[in-house]
Order: sequence, then structure tokens, then C-alpha cells
Amino acid sequence: MTRKQIDQACGCQMSGHWFDRSQWSFTSQAHYRTMDCLFGGTLKPYEQLKAEYKAIKQKTRHFAVTKHVPLYQRLGLQAGAMVSGQTSLR
Repeated sequence: MTRKQIDQACGCQMSGHWFDRSQWSFTSQAHYRTMDCLFGGTLKPYEQLKAEYKAIKQKTRHFAVTKHVPLYQRLGLQAGAMVSGQTSLR
């Protein structure tokens, strides 16, 4: 099965985002059903896969920079450290 075949069956060009690390995204249930048909119904249930993904995602550390939590805090640096060149972690 090629990406081109998957893209054609799903009616989009998203297979690169579903199977690569670059700009990765979780597939929709509709597209997953289409891929399951392509693979002869051998894929695990979508709900199970989604639950496994959520469990893994909760265990990993994500950085979210907002106006309330600036980047230097997310990196564990003192205020002004990125400007002054001090990059020692707390």
C-alpha cells in the first residue's frame, strides 16, 4: 500500500501527516475507517487507538508559550537570561 493509494482512497493528501513525524496529525475517524478497509479490516478499533494516543500524550511534556507563561519560564530560565546570554537552568 502506498501513500498515493491511501490519499486517493481518503480523497485528500494527508497520509504524509499521518505517517511522518513532520507536521504529524492524528487521522480522523472517517479516514481511519477508509484505511482499515484498505488493509482488510486488520487495524485496531479507532476508539482504542485514540485512547492509547491520549494516554501517551498525557505522559509527555508539552511546551505551550503564552503571554501568561513566557518562553524563558518554560525553559526553566531566569527572566532576561535569553537576552543576556545566561542559559543556565534553575
